[in-house]
Amino acid sequence: MAAQRALAVDDDRPTRIVLEKALRRAGYEVALAEDGEAAAALLEGPCYDLVLTDLMLSGSIDGLRVLELAKQRSERTQVIMVTGYASVEGAVEAMKRGATDYMQKPIHFADLDLRLQRAIEYRQMLDETSHLTEAIKVTDRIASETIAQLENGLGVLRDRIQQARATLVNDSNTPQARIEAALRVLAE
Repeated sequence: MAAQRALAVDDDRPTRIVLEKALRRAGYEVALAEDGEAAAALLEGPCYDLVLTDLMLSGSIDGLRVLELAKQRSERTQVIMVTGYASVEGAVEAMKRGATDYMQKPIHFADLDLRLQRAIEYRQMLDETSHLTEAIKVTDRIASETIAQLENGLGVLRDRIQQARATLVNDSNTPQARIEAALRVLAE
């Protein structure tokens, strides 16, 4: 399995370094962006499994827009919002737009590691759910095909039974000949 990819977006260089170290330690391939514009450019490339972005970024693209761009690229991308200006309204807005989690600065390694572990587990659950959904679709298709084959077989059998019954009630032959003819119809 290929390593998961993460994008860390923060205009504060020391914070980017902290995020990069934590992400690499968690096993991610890491890309870094110093602002929303750089993040937007990176998000046009291959999809990321995880994006950690500061809510307040310098430039014209803020963290909420980075969140939207990541989710437009792939609904399965998890986005953790990071901010030094935490507010209930900001957290609620980020979650409404699809953020997976929300954390305050200063970043503590233990807290970040826990959130990254949850993100990995959540991604694994998404993958398992996707596999199970696909398996259910295949099972449903096979079940539908089997039911159609059984219904077809029942129709053929029903027709043969009606032909055998008609042969048995036909008075033009001897009883023995009618029974033999009915058995031949059923054996076809």
